[in-house]
Amino acid sequence: LVKGSALMLGLAHHHDGDDLVITDGWEAMLDGLGFTIKGKAPMRIEDAESVFKNRIAELRNAAVVLEKEKRRKGELEQKRSTVKIAAETDARQRGLGIAETDKIGKDAANKLPDPGPENPTSICVLRFWKMTIK
Repeated sequence: LVKGSALMLGLAHHHDGDDLVITDGWEAMLDGLGFTIKGKAPMRIEDAESVFKNRIAELRNAAVVLEKEKRRKGELEQKRSTVKIAAETDARQRGLGIAETDKIGKDAANKLPDPGPENPTSICVLRFWKMTIK
């Protein structure tokens, strides 16, 4: 786990026999694994397994929330498209020009309200969470 983390994070390291010596950036990795430094020794402050399990659960929940939002937005766009096409067809049948027909279609589609996500707070939390991991 530590060797893989060092490689993925691009941490400067070398091997000393069977030991892996991380020479730069080790403090952040140690913190990420649930440890801190007390004196000269690392001290466990969090159970890394529970931290990882919690993060995985958060990612799974985020995937579910995002999939629901994607589906909801797709359904809304499909309804708006249907309304737009109907309005444009009616406008063309009345002999209106291209620009007028296009505007009537867009206006009709925009009249369908977007009620937003089922749980707006979850979307806000996801947006914040995405910003913090970049």
